[in-house]
Amino acid sequence: VVGLNAGTVWYCDGEACAELTTPQTGVQVGWDTAFSALHARFSLAGAQPEVLLGTENGNVQYYNGSQWTALGAYWPQSVSQLEVQWSATPGAAPQCVVALSTAEVLYYTGSDTAGQEGWV
Repeated sequence: VVGLNAGTVWYCDGEACAELTTPQTGVQVGWDTAFSALHARFSLAGAQPEVLLGTENGNVQYYNGSQWTALGAYWPQSVSQLEVQWSATPGAAPQCVVALSTAEVLYYTGSDTAGQEGWV
């Protein structure tokens, strides 16, 4: 799995490479910004990986193997570091810690708690 500066994410399975898209719309996903952090988890043979990424424009996105989901709010600062704890259930949102360029550290619980979109 690689993230390109154009804001697209590609997966290569050893035989071919393809952009990870949301198949319901067929739309190629791009954020028009470079990625500052990217983690991937491979599980089943032939299945697409799970991907968690942070962008330079303060966006955290999760790919569950079939579609992209924004995890909570966007920040005006770039994501400078991203660490992940994958769920025991493939496809379930992971928990993660994000460091922003302003030295703020945030934790994503994996679900929306107390109306904070999962971030504490």
